[in-house]
Amino acid sequence: PTKQDSKLVTEKISKLKNLKKKRKNIQTENVITKYFIKIVEKYKDLGVSVTEIARITGKARSTIYKVLKEELGYISNRLVKND
Repeated sequence: PTKQDSKLVTEKISKLKNLKKKRKNIQTENVITKYFIKIVEKYKDLGVSVTEIARITGKARSTIYKVLKEELGYISNRLVKND
């Protein structure tokens, strides 16, 4: 393999990684709707754990944490509401 070949391979890998990131962002945006945010908020207010909310809604725990942090103003792993 020449330097040019390895450069082409590196560029292709970089492009694939960027496409993967874009696709992941689009998928996440489709999952988090206003309705879903309200559901998460309601369960959290009732004292339901993140794991249980994920199980009930069929979404990943990371998605639940993202909603709590970015949409509802919770901070840290303690999940304390930032007032």
